[in-house]
Amino acid sequence: MGLPAVTSEVTAVRTDNPYVGPTSFTAGDPLYGRTRARDELLDLVVAERIVLLYSPSGAGKTSLLQAALIGALEDAKFEVLPIVRVTHTVETDPRLVAPRNRYLLSTLLSLEENVPPHLQRSIGELAGLSLSEYLRLRPDLDGRPGNEVLIFDQFEEVLTADPTDEDAKREFFAELGETLRDRQHWAVFAMREDFLAALDPYLRYVPTRFRTRYRLDLLTADQALEAVVEPAREAGVTFTDDAAHQLVDELRRVRVQRPTGTTEALGAYVEPVQLQVACHRLWSRLPAGATQITEAEGSALGDVGESLAWYYAHSVSQAVDDVNGTRTGVREGDVRDWFEERLITPQGLRGQVLEGPLGGGEEDRALLDRLLGAHLVRAETRRQATWYELAHDSFIEPVMRDNAAWRMSHLMDFQRAALLWDAEKRPDRLLLVGPALAQADADAERVPGPLNARETEFLVASRQADERQQRDLRNAVRMRRLAQGLAAAGVVAVVLLVTTAVLYLGARTARSEAEAQERQQSLLVGTLRNLEWDLETSVVLAGALAGMVGDEGLEPNMRDVVSMAVSASPTEVVIGDHEGPVNSAAISQDLTSVVTGYSNLVQLWSWETGELLARYEVPPDVVVNAVDLDADASTVLIGLDDGSVLLWDVPSGEALPWGDGLDDAVWQVALSSQGDRIAVLDAGGRYTVGPRAGGERVAVADPGTTGYGAAFSPDGSALATISDDVDLVFWDPVTGAERGRIVMAEPAVNLTYSEDGTSLATVGAYGTVTIWDLASGTPLHPPNEDTEADYRAVNRDFTRVISMAAWGEVRVQDLRSGIQLADVFVPGADLVAAVFDPVDETRVLVLPATGSPAVWRTEPAEPVRAVAYEGDLIYSARTDGSVQVVDASGRRRTTPVVAADGVDGIDVDPDGRRVLVQTDLGDAHVWDLETGEQLLALSAGDGWFVDARFSADGRSVVTGDEQGRVARWDASTGYEIEELAPAQAEGLSFVGLSPEATHVVLVYSTPVRVDDDAPTLVAGVVIALDGTEQTATLRFPADAGERRVDQPAAQPVVSAVAMSEDGTHVALATEQGAAAVFDADDGALVSMPNLHTQPIDGITFTRDGRLLTFAADRQVVLSEPESGETLRTVVFNSYLQTAGLTGDGQRVAAYMLNGSFVSLPLDDASLLDLVRSKATRAPTETECRVYQLGC
Repeated sequence: MGLPAVTSEVTAVRTDNPYVGPTSFTAGDPLYGRTRARDELLDLVVAERIVLLYSPSGAGKTSLLQAALIGALEDAKFEVLPIVRVTHTVETDPRLVAPRNRYLLSTLLSLEENVPPHLQRSIGELAGLSLSEYLRLRPDLDGRPGNEVLIFDQFEEVLTADPTDEDAKREFFAELGETLRDRQHWAVFAMREDFLAALDPYLRYVPTRFRTRYRLDLLTADQALEAVVEPAREAGVTFTDDAAHQLVDELRRVRVQRPTGTTEALGAYVEPVQLQVACHRLWSRLPAGATQITEAEGSALGDVGESLAWYYAHSVSQAVDDVNGTRTGVREGDVRDWFEERLITPQGLRGQVLEGPLGGGEEDRALLDRLLGAHLVRAETRRQATWYELAHDSFIEPVMRDNAAWRMSHLMDFQRAALLWDAEKRPDRLLLVGPALAQADADAERVPGPLNARETEFLVASRQADERQQRDLRNAVRMRRLAQGLAAAGVVAVVLLVTTAVLYLGARTARSEAEAQERQQSLLVGTLRNLEWDLETSVVLAGALAGMVGDEGLEPNMRDVVSMAVSASPTEVVIGDHEGPVNSAAISQDLTSVVTGYSNLVQLWSWETGELLARYEVPPDVVVNAVDLDADASTVLIGLDDGSVLLWDVPSGEALPWGDGLDDAVWQVALSSQGDRIAVLDAGGRYTVGPRAGGERVAVADPGTTGYGAAFSPDGSALATISDDVDLVFWDPVTGAERGRIVMAEPAVNLTYSEDGTSLATVGAYGTVTIWDLASGTPLHPPNEDTEADYRAVNRDFTRVISMAAWGEVRVQDLRSGIQLADVFVPGADLVAAVFDPVDETRVLVLPATGSPAVWRTEPAEPVRAVAYEGDLIYSARTDGSVQVVDASGRRRTTPVVAADGVDGIDVDPDGRRVLVQTDLGDAHVWDLETGEQLLALSAGDGWFVDARFSADGRSVVTGDEQGRVARWDASTGYEIEELAPAQAEGLSFVGLSPEATHVVLVYSTPVRVDDDAPTLVAGVVIALDGTEQTATLRFPADAGERRVDQPAAQPVVSAVAMSEDGTHVALATEQGAAAVFDADDGALVSMPNLHTQPIDGITFTRDGRLLTFAADRQVVLSEPESGETLRTVVFNSYLQTAGLTGDGQRVAAYMLNGSFVSLPLDDASLLDLVRSKATRAPTETECRVYQLGC
C-alpha cells in the first residue's frame, strides 16, 4: 500500500519568522532555554581543558556551540578557532604530495577559514603538516598566545565516514593526542551519544581519555516554554499562557502504561528541533499583523513528524515553482532524487555535495538559494568551495517517507520501474519488454520536460532486452524446425554423450595434482567471495575445502580462509541433516530434545549437540506438516497432510493414530503440558480438541473465522485460539464451550502463555507484540511494534522479543522499552522463523526455508569494554557495566555486578569471588561476583587510574595512575597501605602492572635518543614493586622505527604493553607492527620481530610463556618471545577488540569490535571439525558442478 502524499499547503507565510526551523542556531542568534548548559559547559572547559560534549541527536549541540559557548569563551579571553568538521571531501592537485591523513587535512582546512587570505597556506603545504606544527605556525589573530580553543562538531563523523580506514583513524587520534598534551590548547568535542562506545579503541591516544564529559539533554518543560515564548515576544507577538503551555505539552506528550491500560501522559523533555519546526510552521500560518497566538492556532499543528514532512514537501514544491516562474525545465522529482540520493548516504546518514539538484549553472544556483532560504539545506564554504548538506538528521526519515508517497502519486509506472531497476543495481530481470515496453514508450512521450539520465538509460536497456528476446524467439522457432529433421541424429548424439561421460569419469580418477590444486583455489576464492554476501554458502564451501585436506594438514592459506569462515558464522549447533524445508519444530519442556517434521520424516534430536536420537518415517506419499512433544520427549504428536494425527511412542518406536483422520490436512498440533489433551488445527482453519487416550472429540469454532493457532494454558484447563479476526478466544478444552474473549487491535498470528498462566503474549499480523493480563483482559504495557519483521517471538518470562527478517537478521529487544539488546546477521540466509533458546537466551533457534534448523549465538548491540582471562573462565565487562562470564564450553553467565560508571579495565581475584574494575571516571571499584554488591571504591584523587590489579594472594589491590604513581591498597578495607612508586615526570603514554602486580612498566610518549656506545632509544622503565626499587631501562635500537619499509617512521610508537606472569619479560607492541621483548631485570632487548602489517592493538603473555599479539590486520599471532619466531597465525573475519588463550592453551578466544565472541581451536583437526559442524545444508547441484565436488 502506498503512503498518502503530503500535499503542499498554500499559506500566507510571514517573512519575519523568529524561529530557525530545522537548522541550527548560529552566532548572534538568541538561544533561549540553554543558559545553564552554556555556563556549566564553559566552567568545564576552563577547568578541565578537554571536554567531550555528547547528546541525543536533535538536542542542539551545534546550536549550543555556535550561539552560546563560542561567545562565552571569547568573553573569557579565549581565542576560539573556526569550528572543525573532519569529513569534507578534498580534491587535491595530483601533482602535489598526497595528504597524510584525510581527517587531519579536513581539520586544517577548517582551521584556515578565518585566516586572512594572504596568510593562508596552500593545500600542498597543509598536506605535509601535523596538527601541532600547523598550530605553531598559524597566525595568532588575537595577539594572546596560549589561549586557543579547538571545537570539533559532529565528531562522530570520524567514526562513520569509512569503517575500514582504521589506520587513518589511529593516526588522526594520535595527532590529536600529541597536540592536546600541550596544555596551552583547549578542546571541545561534540558528538551524538549513540557513538560513544565506538570511541573506545582510540581513547588511549587522547590525554584524559575524554574522561570529562558533559551530556546535553533535551529541553525540560520550563526550558521549552522559554524557547517558545521569548522569540515571539521579541518579534512583537505574545503567546497566551494557555496556548504556550498547550504547545509545549503537545511536544512532550508520550504514551505510558497505566493499570487500566495504555494512555497518554506528559513526558519530561521536548526535542529542540521538533520545537523549532513546530513553532516555525505555526508562525508561518499567522496572518500578517497578528499580535497574539491563542490555543486555536496551536491546536492545528498535527504531529511533528508530519510537520517535518509537510515542511519538506512545501519547501521543495515552492522552490521548484519559483524557479520555473522565470525558467522552465526544473522537475520536482529531480530535486527530490537529489535530496534522497546525494544528501542522504546509503547508510542513512547526512552526506555533503558540491552541486545542487541541477548539476551547476544559473538555474542550480537559483534553486539552491531557495532551498537554503527555507533551511532545508545548509551550506559551508571551505577553500573557496561551497558544500551542501541536509539541515538536520531529523529530516532524513521524513524526506525518504515523503518521497515515497510523492512518487506513488506523481510518477508513471515506467519511472517507478526505473527507480527500482537502478536501486537493485540494474539487473536484466527488471527491464520492460513486449507490451510493457510499448506502454512505457507511450508514457515517456507524455512526461513534461526531458527524461532524466536514469529513465533514459532504463528505456534504452529495456529496448535492447526486448530485441534480444525477439531474436531468441526467432531462433527457437528455427531450432524446432531443425529438430524435426534430425530426430535420427539424436540417437547418435546420445551415444556420443555416454561415451564422453565414461571418458570424463576415467580421467577424473587420474586427475593430476595440479588439477586438484586448481580445485582448491577455486574453493578458496568461492569461500572468500561469499563471506560478506552469502555466509551460509561460504561455510558450506569452507566445509568442502576441509574435506580435501590430506595427511599433510592445512596449508596456511587454507587455514586462514577456514578460520575466517568459522569466525564469521554464529552457528553453534546444527539440528540434523535436512535437505529440504523443515515444516515444523518443537522443544521439549525438559529442554533436552527438539523434534522436527520434514518431508515424510519425524526426527528427534539432542538440543545440546544436535545429534539424532530417534526417527519415525511415514509413507513416502504423505508429508509431515506439524509436530509437538510431551514434557520428557517420550511421546511425539504428528500431524500429516492427509488429515491423520499420530502419537509416536519414542521408546518403542511405534506410532498409533489419534482416532479417525480429519477431513482436511493438519496444519498445527498442540499437546497440553500434562500430556493428556490434544488440539488440532486443520488447513480449513477449524479446531478439534480431545483427550489423548481417545474418546469424545469436540469441535471448537468461532463462526465466520479461520483459525491461525492455539495454545493450552500451563495447567491444561483452557485453550486459547487466534484467527483472522481480532478476537483472542478462550475455550473449555473438555466441553468446547467458550469461556471469554479479548478484543485485540489486529489479528494475531502467534500466541504464547506465560509459565504461571496469568498472562499471554500475542504477535499481531502487523508485527505488534502485546502481553495480556488474563484477569483483566488488558495489556500489561504498551505494545511493542515492528512492522518490518517477518517473524516475532517472545522469551519465557516475557521480557524480551525476537524480530526476525527473512533475509538473515535476528534482533533481540527489551519488550517494554524496545531497546535493542543483541542481534545476529547471516548474509544469504533465508529464514522462516526464530525462537529463543530456552536454556540460554543469548542464543536463538532459527528455521531456514531450506536446510537444517540451527542454533545461532546473538551478540550484544555494543562491544565489550574490558576482558580478563582467568584460567578456564573469561570475564568481560559490557558498556552498561554488567560483567559476563564465559566457561570452557562457551556457555555464558551474566553476574549481578553492574558498574554504573562504566568499565575501562577489569581483573579477578585468585579465588574468582571478586572483580576489580577501573571506571570511566578514573576510579577503581571491587565487586562481589555472586551478590553484585560493591565492596570497595578506591579514588585516584586528582588523577585517574590507568591500571589496577589484585595481588597474587588477593589480599591487596595495586593501582597505577597516569603519572606513574603506584600504590597498594588493602583489599578488605580500601585503605592505602603504601606508595610503591612515586609519580614520574610528564610524558608517559602507558602505565601497566604485571599480572600479579609485582612490577610496573612505564612507557614514554616519545622515546629518548641516547648516544652511548651504540645509539638507542629509551622507551621506558620497569620498576620492581618488592621494595628493592630495582629499575630496568627499556631501549629500542636506534633504527627500530625504520624496520618496516611500508610504514617508515623516525621512531617506534608504542601501542600496548604486557609483562609475563613470572615477571621475567616485558613486551612493547608498536604501531609499526613489531613487538619488542625485553629482559625485565636488565632491560636488554631479547627480540623484536615484525609480526603484523598493521599497528598492534594488543599484546599479552600466555600462561605457558608464549607471546600473543593482535592487530588491525584481523590476525592473532602466537610467537616465541626469546627467538621472535612465529608459531601460529590465526585470522578472523572481523576487527578484534581483545584476544587471549583459553585456560588449556588450545584455543584463541577473542572479542570483536562488533561485540561478538569467537573461539577458534589452534589445531587443524579441531578447526576442520568445527567448520563442518557449522554447515546447515549440503552443497547444491550448482555448487557441486562449479567447484567439481563430486557430489
